[in-house]
Amino acid sequence: MRRGLEQALLIVDIPFGSYEESPELAFRNAARVMAGTGCAAIKL
Repeated sequence: MRRGLEQALLIVDIPFGSYEESPELAFRNAARVMAGTGCAAIKL
């Protein structure tokens, strides 16, 4: 969760295997994580 962050950059590391199948799956999973956490970036 992004709660309490005002100036820090929140980056989420998604688990190995959640993006390996296809670029479409990677994008879908990253978008879902970003929407759910409010993070600014995803690390694969």
